[in-house]
Amino acid sequence: HAAIAATLNSLGVLHYHMSSDQADIAMQYFQQSLEIRSQLLGGGHPDVATTLNNIGRIHVQKDAFDEALTYYEDALIIRN
Repeated sequence: HAAIAATLNSLGVLHYHMSSDQADIAMQYFQQSLEIRSQLLGGGHPDVATTLNNIGRIHVQKDAFDEALTYYEDALIIRN
C-alpha cells in the first residue's frame, strides 16, 4: 500500500533527524519505501523523487557525495 510506503519514508526521516548514528536505520526505511513506491506508483512519481532525495541526504550525512549526487539528480529528473 502507498500508505505503508509513506509511513516507512516518515520513519526514515525520523531516524535521519535523531542522530547520524541512526543513518543506517533511516536508509533501510528509505530503501523499503522506495521499493514499494516504485512498484505501486511507477518510477516517475513525485513520491519516488521524495524518497530518492531522502536517500541522497543519508549519503551526504555519510560524506558519500558522489552517491548523493546520483540520487539527487534522479530526483530532479522526476521533478522536472
